[in-house]
Amino acid sequence: MTPSAPLYEINRDENHVYHLMPEDRWLPGTTTVLDAKGKPFLAAWKVADLCERLGVKKATEAKVGWKQPRYTGGLWKPGVSYTADEIAKTVNEARAGAFKKSEKAKSIGTDAHSWVEAAIMAEIRGAQYPAMPTDPEAACSAMAWMGWREGVKVEWMASEQVVGSREHVYAGTLDALAMVGGKPYIIDVKTSAAVYSDYWVQVSAYLNAWREQFADDIPYERAVLRLPKDGKAAEWVVAPGWATHDLCWESFRGLLAVYRFDCADDAAREAGR
Repeated sequence: MTPSAPLYEINRDENHVYHLMPEDRWLPGTTTVLDAKGKPFLAAWKVADLCERLGVKKATEAKVGWKQPRYTGGLWKPGVSYTADEIAKTVNEARAGAFKKSEKAKSIGTDAHSWVEAAIMAEIRGAQYPAMPTDPEAACSAMAWMGWREGVKVEWMASEQVVGSREHVYAGTLDALAMVGGKPYIIDVKTSAAVYSDYWVQVSAYLNAWREQFADDIPYERAVLRLPKDGKAAEWVVAPGWATHDLCWESFRGLLAVYRFDCADDAAREAGR
């Protein structure tokens, strides 16, 4: 199954900046728009990582959690008296470490995504798979993908496809379109620790842009392929019944409005109004 020719073109440069052609009109990216929602789980993860670097972790029992924190060893040492400057230095060191860990996770995710993209293109072209990523965690994600591929029949239709909406003025890059087990899917590949509900809004935004740009009315299901970085097997998750495409698309349109409001607010502040 081959996609039809697009009704209009969307260009993406090396900095992942999108432009609607031939007007050369700048379009915000889907993930940039989604940032208007905020990511409380990410903030909680960074705070927990900072605490662990200082030496404090939550209880191992899930029901107890941070109600009974425990000292496990870290930058802060028991029985040591710290000056105000030393406290500030230690906390800042922990903060910087948490930021670096977040950036490293993004880099590993990018490496894994690049490998999967190359692997899909190799299948489409009948070529050999690319060499495994050199980073151990990215390699685990690649191995998880290989394990998933061995267990399913897949016919790839598109990979790393740039899509955009002229009507709603946004763009993005969908990871893959494919027939999986005989059903059409729009697929987003993740290397995160879990499958979060925001993902269904993201995939619905890609699906809407694809349908508009390619005049495609195939009833795609939405799915996330999670590729763990810890050696565990891949997780194939289809959008749950409550997260309908209509609901997720409505949510994304709302975030588009918030994003445009924030842009107008920022411009007014810069202009001193």
